[in-house]
Amino acid sequence: NNDFLRQVTQNIEQVIWLQDINTHQILYLSPNFEAVWGRSGQGMIDNPSSLLESVHPEDRVQVLVSKPRINHKPINQIYRIIRPDARIRWIFCRSFLIDDSNGRPYCHFHIAEDVTDQKKIEIALRKTLDRSREQFDLSHRMSLVRKPEAVLKTLMSAHEFQSAFRAALLFFDDVSKDKNHGVELSATWQSSQSLSPWTNEVVLYEEHLFLQLLQPNQIIVISNINEDPRLSPVIRKILQEAQINMFIAFPMIALGTWLGCLIVYFPEARQFDHIELRHIKILIDQTTITLFNLQLLEVEEESRHEAEKANNIKTEFLAMISHELRTPLTSIKGFATTLLADDVTWNSEEQHEFIQTILQDSNQVPYIYSVSLRASIRQTIVQHDSCHQLAHDSLQELTALYLVCEAHLILVELQCRAKQCFFQTLL
Repeated sequence: NNDFLRQVTQNIEQVIWLQDINTHQILYLSPNFEAVWGRSGQGMIDNPSSLLESVHPEDRVQVLVSKPRINHKPINQIYRIIRPDARIRWIFCRSFLIDDSNGRPYCHFHIAEDVTDQKKIEIALRKTLDRSREQFDLSHRMSLVRKPEAVLKTLMSAHEFQSAFRAALLFFDDVSKDKNHGVELSATWQSSQSLSPWTNEVVLYEEHLFLQLLQPNQIIVISNINEDPRLSPVIRKILQEAQINMFIAFPMIALGTWLGCLIVYFPEARQFDHIELRHIKILIDQTTITLFNLQLLEVEEESRHEAEKANNIKTEFLAMISHELRTPLTSIKGFATTLLADDVTWNSEEQHEFIQTILQDSNQVPYIYSVSLRASIRQTIVQHDSCHQLAHDSLQELTALYLVCEAHLILVELQCRAKQCFFQTLL
C-alpha cells in the first residue's frame, strides 16, 4: 500500500514510481522525485508524458523503446534529464513488471537514481584515457617525420585544436640572446587549402610589440582580438584582416632553453579548461623535443659532410707532401748510393760535388716541411674543428716516410722551428 511505500521511499535516495501498464497512469511517485528532477511531483502525476519530455532529446528514443518485457526480466537504462534550471543530470533506472493477484502484468515498477557524479568521473577517466592514447599516437607519428611542416601538421590533428584554422612555428634566430633579435618562421599550417593566403603573416612576426607578448614561462591567450588592450592597432588590423578572433602562444623549451613559440589561431573564441591546457602542454613538449632532435640531426649531417670534406683535404695534403718530399729524397738517395758503391772509385772533386748536391737537396726538406705543413695543416684546422686527428694521422704517415729515409742511411735533421710546429699542431 501507499503508506508502506511512503515509509520506504522516505529513507532511501532512489526515486520510485509505479505506472499502470495499460493507462500509463502514475499509481505512485516517491517524494524525492522533486529533488532529483527539479519538477513538481503532482505535475508528473497529472501529466505522465512530462517524464519523457524531461529526458534529453538524444536519449528519448532509447527510453521510449526500452520497456520491461513479459518475461519479467528487469531492464537497466542510463539516460540524461534536463531540469527546469537547464542543468543536466544522469539517471540510472531499473524497471520491471509487477503482476496482479491473477498473475497478469499490472504495472511497471521503476527505481531511478541520480548518478551524475559517477558519470562525470567516468567521462573524465575516459577523456584521460583518450588523451593518453592521443599523446602516444601523436608522439609515435612525430618520431617518423623529418620536416617541421610535418611535425606541425601532426600536432594540429590533436582533438583540442579541431577549431583552429591557422598555426605557425617560430624559432628565435639566436637562442643565446633574447627574442628581440628576431624570429624565423619555421613552418605554417592551415586547416583547409581553400583558406586564402595570409600575406601579412611575416609582417606580424616582425612587429616588435608582437614579440613582446611572447613569454618563456607562461601560455599567452588573447581571447578577444577586438578588445584586448595588449594589442597595438597595427597588430589588431593584421589579425582582423586574416579573420582571426583569438590566438594562443605556447612557449617551446628544450633543455632549459627557450627555442621559440607555437602560435595557434582561431576564427572564434574558445574556452580551454586547465586539464585541456595541461594536455596541450604535454603535446607541445613532445613537439619541441621532436623539433630539437631534428635540429640535432641536421647539425650532425652537416658535421658529417664537413668531416668527409676534411678527410678529402687530408688525402690531398698527404699526396702533396709525399710528392714534395720524394723529389729531393730521390736525388739524395741516388748520389748517396753512388758514393757508397764498392765497384766505383771517385776522385775528391767528384765526391765533393756529390756531397754538395746531397747537402743542397737535404736543405730543401726542412723548408718544404715547414712551409707545407704550417700553411696547409693550420689552414685546414681553422676551417674544420675536427681536423686535430687529421694532423695527428698526417704526422704519423710523415714519420713513417722519415724512417724509410733513415733506412737508406740518410738522416734529415729538421729545424728546431719545424719541430715546434709539429708539436703545436698535435696539441
